[in-house]
Amino acid sequence: MTVAPGTKLGDAAPTPAPVAAESRRPRLHHVDYMRPFKQGIVITTHSLLLFAPAAGATTGAVLLVTHLGRFAFVFISAAMLVYAYPQLERANFGRFWRRRLLAVAIPYALWTLFYFFWESVPGVSAMYRPTGGLTGSMSTSLAHLGYLLLSGYYQLYFLVLLLEFYIVYPLFLWLLRRGGRRPWLLLGTSAIVQLGMTYLVHWGLVPAWLNGFWGAREIWYYQLYLVAGGLMALYYREAHAWLCRHWRFVLMASAVTLLSAEAWFWLADLKVVPMLGGTNLADPFQPVVIPLFLCLIGAIYLLGVVVAHPRAPAWIRSAAKSGADNSFGIYLSQVLFLSIISMLGWGKLATSLSWPVVVLGAVLVVFVCSAALTSVLARLPGARATCGRPRQQWRRPQASKPAQLLPGPAAAITPA
Repeated sequence: MTVAPGTKLGDAAPTPAPVAAESRRPRLHHVDYMRPFKQGIVITTHSLLLFAPAAGATTGAVLLVTHLGRFAFVFISAAMLVYAYPQLERANFGRFWRRRLLAVAIPYALWTLFYFFWESVPGVSAMYRPTGGLTGSMSTSLAHLGYLLLSGYYQLYFLVLLLEFYIVYPLFLWLLRRGGRRPWLLLGTSAIVQLGMTYLVHWGLVPAWLNGFWGAREIWYYQLYLVAGGLMALYYREAHAWLCRHWRFVLMASAVTLLSAEAWFWLADLKVVPMLGGTNLADPFQPVVIPLFLCLIGAIYLLGVVVAHPRAPAWIRSAAKSGADNSFGIYLSQVLFLSIISMLGWGKLATSLSWPVVVLGAVLVVFVCSAALTSVLARLPGARATCGRPRQQWRRPQASKPAQLLPGPAAAITPA
């Protein structure tokens, strides 16, 4: 599905012949370019939790939207995995699991170990010290480390979700391909199930182990976004053409669902309709955010299409490519830099600046520093273990031609 330089965003792209082999599937550059935007949203969430007024209703209203990051992560991961592995024979299950699990498990274990020791550094925020790290007791310290490995340190629980997805992927793919014969029926059924689950969670009708801290680490709560991402990959030509033709509708729906979600939040906060608040006003698992997050994911997809277009400014494409290449490392290292600027007194800036300015400044600093660290780690031995990238050369390679939407090398699958 090549898009010519003169093609407008709303124009339907031609459909090429079906691709039989995984290795021949072209890379979806515009989906890659969704990653830095998603990482920026995730860092915004963590910056809000660290630097915004904790009891402020406005903070909660913004958090309600920025929870999008985790669901976009799941959507992109599912889309890229199904796109790369649209078929998986039983004989190849072991090879698939070895490749995918190790690609995530090694960086996960390494950074969990780093953050375990980081917890013991004086001045680290209590938010980033869930266990306390090292103690005088060896058995207690090992118990702390084991807990972090099982539950996921702070933002690293995203990788716990990814590991869970890899384990059930053969079954997921089988169900997706069977149900995908009627994609709208499958998507609608998945949406109804998601609505039911979020209803139960938001109003506290499930056991504690299915809610809160542990609930966020259970893959079935994200099933709609897995299904949506998988269907997007199976029908990427049709889905891409539909989104591009209906881009005005997608943007309008994003605005309407955003206003609806914020109205829901403020009606609950102001006690006009208090029952809407459930157990948590800014809960990421509540019915009202489902259409919002699906629309916003579509809007971010279209933003990736615009950035990947050959007529986009070269510096924008270059920045997006750099952000996409470094996105996994940014995700891994962001808490390190959030901790550092917090210890340096970043929060005190709120005495002279408004908190939104302080938060946005923190997002920019953390994103840039994390990307810089990832770029360095990618050029050192062990790059795949430390930042999830193949080792890069120190000298910048010669500039390549502008990336098109779909032509190019086979899709390289890295954690979203």
